[in-house]
Amino acid sequence: MQVNGMKYYVSVSSFDKKQEANILIRVPGDSKEVKGSLRFNYMVPVPDECIDRLIIKEIEDEKYRILLNKEYQFCMDNAERIQKKANKIYKMVTQNRKQILTDNSCAFHILEDGCREYIEKVLKDNREK
Repeated sequence: MQVNGMKYYVSVSSFDKKQEANILIRVPGDSKEVKGSLRFNYMVPVPDECIDRLIIKEIEDEKYRILLNKEYQFCMDNAERIQKKANKIYKMVTQNRKQILTDNSCAFHILEDGCREYIEKVLKDNREK
């Protein structure tokens, strides 16, 4: 997803408590409805060149493959909500609107600087070789 002009990635966590900076991944009807959460205060900017695509159907562990499919489907079904939450948390943290949230979040501007530096110094050099 795009946040502040950069591609950000938010990890899926097993953390299953509702908080301001996360979205619970729910699968209605499952015995354990909450599968985990997306924790936006820990999202990171990552260049496309550093991302490996996970092919879910190639996962051998059937239970894990089913879980990944459910989490993926949740993310696809809630893409707009996820983007809005990412923008909201980013803004709250970078503008220090809530100190406790800022204290428990990644320093997004520092991560962005590091990401840009990595793109400029490492990826650009690799492309030129």
